[in-house]
Amino acid sequence: MEMSENNDEERVLEDAGAVENVGEERFSDGFVHVESSAETSREPPVAVGVAGSADGGEVSVITEPIDIADTPDSVNQVEHVDQDNGVLVTAADSIQVDPDNVKVTDDGGKEDMFVDCSEELVVHDRMNSDNRETMAIPETQQGSEEKDDVQEIRTCELDNGRQVQDLMDELDHLQATLEKTVGEKESFAREYEEEKEVFTKEVANLHHQLKALNEQQSLLTKNDGESVDHLRKAEIGEGEEKILMSDTPLHEMINECSKFLKNALDERLQTEGTCRELQAILFMKDQEIEDLHAKIAELSLSRDVVVSFLNSTQERWSQSLKELSGFQLEKDQHIEATASRVLASLATTINQEESLDESVTGKISHVEKSTSLLIEKHNQLLSEIDLLRQCLTEGKSDLSVQDKFQTIFVAARDELLELRRKEVDLAQKISHLEDENAKLVEQLDKDREMAEMANVEIGKLKVELEQGKTKYANTKEKLSLAVTKGKALVQQRDMLKQSLAGKTSELEKCFIELQEKSSALQAAELSNEELLKSEKLVTSLQEALSQRDAILEKCEEILSQIGAPEELQSVNITERIRWLVDERNVLNGVSLEFQKLSDALSLIRTPENVSSLDLESQVIWFVESFSQAQVEAIKLQDEIARTKEAAHNNIDRLTTTLLAEIQEKNYLREELEDLMLKYEGIVEKEHQVSLEKDLMVNMLLEASGITTDGQEELYQPPSDVAMLINKCFRKIKEQSNAVSESSLVEAEMFERIQTLLYLRDQELMLCEKILEEEMLNRLEVSNISSELKVASQELQALKDEKGSLQKDFERAEEKS
Repeated sequence: MEMSENNDEERVLEDAGAVENVGEERFSDGFVHVESSAETSREPPVAVGVAGSADGGEVSVITEPIDIADTPDSVNQVEHVDQDNGVLVTAADSIQVDPDNVKVTDDGGKEDMFVDCSEELVVHDRMNSDNRETMAIPETQQGSEEKDDVQEIRTCELDNGRQVQDLMDELDHLQATLEKTVGEKESFAREYEEEKEVFTKEVANLHHQLKALNEQQSLLTKNDGESVDHLRKAEIGEGEEKILMSDTPLHEMINECSKFLKNALDERLQTEGTCRELQAILFMKDQEIEDLHAKIAELSLSRDVVVSFLNSTQERWSQSLKELSGFQLEKDQHIEATASRVLASLATTINQEESLDESVTGKISHVEKSTSLLIEKHNQLLSEIDLLRQCLTEGKSDLSVQDKFQTIFVAARDELLELRRKEVDLAQKISHLEDENAKLVEQLDKDREMAEMANVEIGKLKVELEQGKTKYANTKEKLSLAVTKGKALVQQRDMLKQSLAGKTSELEKCFIELQEKSSALQAAELSNEELLKSEKLVTSLQEALSQRDAILEKCEEILSQIGAPEELQSVNITERIRWLVDERNVLNGVSLEFQKLSDALSLIRTPENVSSLDLESQVIWFVESFSQAQVEAIKLQDEIARTKEAAHNNIDRLTTTLLAEIQEKNYLREELEDLMLKYEGIVEKEHQVSLEKDLMVNMLLEASGITTDGQEELYQPPSDVAMLINKCFRKIKEQSNAVSESSLVEAEMFERIQTLLYLRDQELMLCEKILEEEMLNRLEVSNISSELKVASQELQALKDEKGSLQKDFERAEEKS
């Protein structure tokens, strides 16, 4: 049965504003979505879905947010209620209704989200349900002609009425739940307001704290008077500011808090910048320290160069050492004279006039003059060390030195004296080395002569070796031919012996047969046979001898072709063969010597182009390289002499500067002790002045009748003391005005006390400034002492280098 269409337009109003153009959409799962095209002020528009089931009798409400941009402006009207499932159907969606499964298409294609339904919508739904209860059967029944059974129509109406009643019960339950949600929403709103007030108070407190912090930081740069006035104004205006903060909007307080935080961040960035600058200064100091280490490394390089030069000392070095030993006494006298002059100059420059001004400023000026003089002398010492480094690092600059400086200025003088005594011993050892060097030169000359003789012998051996090679090749060919022929002769001899043995055996058999056949004719026949036999043997022997004679003739021809000496021409063949064997043995010995010589030359490291040459050119190259090495040795001797002279000059200069630095250190120590005594006196005076100040302040407080609750013993800055004195004077003036018997004498006494207090306060401030200046002076003196320690460490390093050079020289002597 179809319901009649309802053409009434409806509007639903929400809590925050009116929601117009309410529409419903039906989906296959039984939900009804209510859409809105109007936008509220605070809350987003929502879609309310009501779903009902005819079987279970349950109704659920699902709300979704609606995209307002996609909603149409036209008003969707609620047409009728589907009696099968109790769902509201609109005119726009009635075309897609399926009796078995209701489906609704979303015309806008927008995303549906569920939120709470408004209270007015529920009331409106209830009114529609009441109207539907009283609704009559439609006047125009288009399907009445098809349905004849009136009873079935009534039963359907009763069933639909029951379903509508169940739907109304569910709607009542939904209304109760909505009222409950509205109450919860109001409670949430109240909690939100309370939380907003608490948050506002917290933001105001944070604003006040940040402002106080910012003002406190800004007061650090102001003077005392301005800070006191500002504190008074802050105490007076603190309450008013809190009252004004409660009326100030929240976003303005947050903006001010952000400004205060930005100011604090800027100050922090400034402090970080200063920290980075200090770190950069520290990095520069570290770079200077590394440069000093590099200078020390260069000094170590020069030390190694001197050691290498000392290993190849020659005659010029001995002459320079003799001259230095001759001038040693003059240098010692010169050092003593310069030391006395330096002491006198220091006594005249530093203590040339005592400070006549006994005030603190005069003493400070005297200290500044003395420190400036010390700084100039220290700079002079650094320049001298730089000159020493430049002199020693002309040759090489790629060595390293250990960074260990453990020295004391007082022990430096004794160490230098010990070094002088060691230099005398060193001169004696060097004279001994000169004798040994002379012996070595003689030995070198002898070796040179032997080398020349060896070169001559090598040339002769080379010629003989070439001749021997040719002879060896010829004899080898001839001996190979003779060996082959000798083997053939031996084979022929063996064959002849075998044939002779066979024939003798045959003759013996014939002889035995002849003896058996004829005893009478035995003697005659035997004689005849023996004659025949002897003839045959003679002929055979003659043939063999002729063959051997031919062989011997051939051997003699071969030996004559060898080119043997004339003495061997008259000797027999055996002597000639023995001579050949001896010559062969000699050639073998020569070949062995030649192989040894070639192996020895191959062991020597030579360039590739030289190693590829023959033996004669290699020997010539060795002679030339030996002469070049002698020239280089002479040049190195000259360089050793020059470097030693420069080293001795630098050592003398360093001894003079060391003595001057020792005197300066002693003077600085005395000045430091004087400054410490003066500082202690100033501290005692300041303590006495502070005690007198405290007594006067207490007397003034007692006279004015002001109580301090036991805080007068604590330290108070000068601004607080001035404020307290002004307060006391105001109190005393009030009391004096109240008393009618005040006189001019009391006023003068008050003024005098006030002047005395002011003077005491000024003296106290002056003492504090003096103490600060004394601390600065102490820091400067400590810095100068540290620089002197560094210089002493550098001198100790030079002394260690000198000791190591001496040890290396002794090792070179032992090796030589």
